[in-house]
Amino acid sequence: MNQANFADIHRNFPGGLLAYSRQTIQRIKSNDPRVIQVHIDNILSQDEDDAESFANALRGNNHLKYVCFGNDDYDSDHIDFVLSALTETKVIEIGIWPLAASSNTSRRVVCSNYYAMRIGETIKLMPMINKLGFRGCSLGSATAISLAENLAGNKTLEHIDLSGNAIGDDGAIAFAIALRTNNTLKELVLDDNQLSVSGQRALRNSIYDDSSFDALEDSNHTIQSFFSSSPRSVFGKAVMNDCFHSLAANLRSRSKKEAVTKKIHRYLRKKHRVKLQHQSFLCMQIAVMPHLLGFISTRCDVETMRDIIRHMPHLLEMGGKQNGADELNEQLGLLKI
Repeated sequence: MNQANFADIHRNFPGGLLAYSRQTIQRIKSNDPRVIQVHIDNILSQDEDDAESFANALRGNNHLKYVCFGNDDYDSDHIDFVLSALTETKVIEIGIWPLAASSNTSRRVVCSNYYAMRIGETIKLMPMINKLGFRGCSLGSATAISLAENLAGNKTLEHIDLSGNAIGDDGAIAFAIALRTNNTLKELVLDDNQLSVSGQRALRNSIYDDSSFDALEDSNHTIQSFFSSSPRSVFGKAVMNDCFHSLAANLRSRSKKEAVTKKIHRYLRKKHRVKLQHQSFLCMQIAVMPHLLGFISTRCDVETMRDIIRHMPHLLEMGGKQNGADELNEQLGLLKI
């Protein structure tokens, strides 16, 4: 979304920004198909009548797709007028203009955080919204927590850009919790957000929780990326490989069951040294096999089942081996199949 060139506005409109604003409002009100994006800073003034006129123009507009808020200090009621009107449009993307270093004043930071919170509270009423762009807005952990709470039950958002903010570990943990119940978000961009190991682990566990088979199945199998260009600005070495593998499993799977299967492959191989091909389950007791087969038959894809059946004669001939399988045996024995 490009900010309007103010020099062009003053050159082309004798009345300057006011004339530009009024003409834009009229074009939005008339449902002009050429107006598909608007920067709120160029339209909204401190006058309540102008704010209401703009909100009324938005209602029922079928062509506007992209809306960007600035970070100037506008009356909260005026912002609410606009957000309420946007619920009656077909807007698919809402953003906040990034804070430039020269304008990164404390008041603008407060405004950006307030606007982001209000947008987050309103998205549940927007039937077509699928993207939020909050890059470089100095958003803090409280704002991130508020956004995450509104994300949890959302059914339309697919992309949220929070890169270059300061959501910290508390914000990351809040989003990790939200991802346990959200099944539509595909990208949550978190580059450069000051995350430590605890925040990184929370995100990793949201997509690959290896505390148990059930926890692994209950992880998020939809999200495909946590970064735009720099994975090292989000994850450290301790969780990097698990995150890469799990995000790739989500991306390349056609169903939740397929994604779960790929993660179970990794879980068994990494944590219990069990492979689902070639010399399968040689470290396990025969008594454990029904539990694992029952689990896989109800929760994994057909290819995994075929792979196990193909090696079944070999497993029976070997009779199973008991090489440090107590932890796995105990865990599988407690499964409610």
